[in-house]
Amino acid sequence: MTTRTQKIKARSAVYLALAKGSLKRPTRCTNCDKAKKLHAHHNDYTMLLDVEWLCAKCHMALHAARRSPVVPLDILHSKHNNLPGRIAGARKVLGMTQVQLAQRLGVSPQAVTQWESGAREPRGVDALVRLAEALGCTLDWLCAGSEAHE
Repeated sequence: MTTRTQKIKARSAVYLALAKGSLKRPTRCTNCDKAKKLHAHHNDYTMLLDVEWLCAKCHMALHAARRSPVVPLDILHSKHNNLPGRIAGARKVLGMTQVQLAQRLGVSPQAVTQWESGAREPRGVDALVRLAEALGCTLDWLCAGSEAHE
């Protein structure tokens, strides 16, 4: 089974368990103890209902920490209230240059510069999904700063 298939299966199991009431979503992040809408984070996708409940910022920090040895949490917890700010902030957390992000996504460095300056936005849902994956964040957080994501 591919990793993507495992992720989908694990997320579906969590959604179903929440809907049935056999799994309860806590009200506070297990990392920062803030009362926010929480994400169900799987450390192991084979353990379908074994999840850690994290706010979007802590969830993003956890994934970024796996890619980078030092994650400055102040960047994640600062006010990135628009798409350009969230792109730049997440990229910096990962210690990635605009050129490196562009190479990872198969776009020009100028495109990344324009996204971060607000001159233009990534084109289409597929581009946004790839960008969120490259930055280790959820699509909801990237697009809207939303924490409404499992």
